[in-house]
Amino acid sequence: MNTESNSYESRFSYLTGMFSNYYYQCCMEYHGSEEEILKEYVRELPVEVSYCTIKELDEFIALGLSKPELEKAIIEDLGSYYYPGYSMDTVQEVYAWLHWVRDTLAKYTAEKAALENPESPNKRA
Repeated sequence: MNTESNSYESRFSYLTGMFSNYYYQCCMEYHGSEEEILKEYVRELPVEVSYCTIKELDEFIALGLSKPELEKAIIEDLGSYYYPGYSMDTVQEVYAWLHWVRDTLAKYTAEKAALENPESPNKRA
């Protein structure tokens, strides 16, 4: 029995929260696009949660799982019912998608953080 995969849910609790609550079976019908899913995630949660999710996504990507391992981890262990990897031929394509999720999440998190903390060197007194 592979205890590593059984620990993904607890090891990546923020990532599990994002995948299980935002990447669900009908998410595309409700949101229209993956980008809208990530925008909503960032909008609804504190910036600190998004930063923790990004950190966990970096750690998850660094595991270097195979395509079947990624599928199992994302769907079964992290609770996502949306997995674009079914239409992807290679593990590199799945990793490219995960990097896109990470980078898009980082973009919207940085934008929200800047709005919440308007202190900047360009601000005039």
